[in-house]
Amino acid sequence: MAQPSGVGSADVVADTGSALPLSIVRIFNDGGAAGTSGMTEEAISPSDVLHTGDVGALVVPSDTSKFRFNIGVRTLDAGASVSITVQDRDGIVVKTLDKSYPPTYFIQSGAVDVLGGLALNGDETLLFRINSGSALIYGTTNDNTTNDPSLQFARRTE
Repeated sequence: MAQPSGVGSADVVADTGSALPLSIVRIFNDGGAAGTSGMTEEAISPSDVLHTGDVGALVVPSDTSKFRFNIGVRTLDAGASVSITVQDRDGIVVKTLDKSYPPTYFIQSGAVDVLGGLALNGDETLLFRINSGSALIYGTTNDNTTNDPSLQFARRTE
């Protein structure tokens, strides 16, 4: 990606009539002599993303003072219109909002930015309803002390 740091997206595309090649990526923080902390991510097929009518969920870490939570969205050819519902740990809706993303778009930013300024307290559930188009939606949780990352994909819930 020709970037010394930051976030990005890579598309692996098969030749016409061919299966997708096997691929896997290691994402890590380089601690030099102290080693690395990170995770391995497998490729996601376009059939595994959320499509019109699907609802996917992400769970916010329980302690937002120790862990930061980011949300990523990667749309496919049609872009995506998404309704987001934030529920607290008791299932009470605390916010709803709509977002639209253009075709073949990628963004990853802090949850507070994606959620229109809503500060999360921990243990919230975020529901993403795809109103049109398709998107891969994911959450990253990073330890504020070690930067050790983890990843969850919003999977179909209904």
